[in-house]
Amino acid sequence: MILTSFANVYSSHPTYLVGDQTSGVAVLIDPCRDIGRYLEAAGACGLRIDHAIATDQRAMLLPLYEVKKRTGARIHSRASGPPLFSINALLPGSSFTLGRLRFSVPADIAKGESLRVFDLQGDPESPILVTSLASAPEDAP
Repeated sequence: MILTSFANVYSSHPTYLVGDQTSGVAVLIDPCRDIGRYLEAAGACGLRIDHAIATDQRAMLLPLYEVKKRTGARIHSRASGPPLFSINALLPGSSFTLGRLRFSVPADIAKGESLRVFDLQGDPESPILVTSLASAPEDAP
């Protein structure tokens, strides 16, 4: 399993590249504008970016569009998608599995967590990564 973080000049939250070396696939979490560095890092690890996730409902969708255009990745977001591409909604309580990794949105996002990542070959109940919301959800108390 690969877990790499990238500092962002456009956001206080890092971007994460999470990959499963067994299947050769990776997920990009909260990408910012310069996606070339993420593609280069994935390629250096022998991974292809198959999914990209925006954890913040107010995330800039332009980097996601660029990832989609350059890799064909499936896009997941809490934000509404522009007509440029389809978006898989990240709803509270939803999850998906990619190789040996499980990506899960907590059912109660009002606590500030936006995404949990689990390595299914390790402890399937202990996340290896927990991201927090960049901004509070509009429906939170």
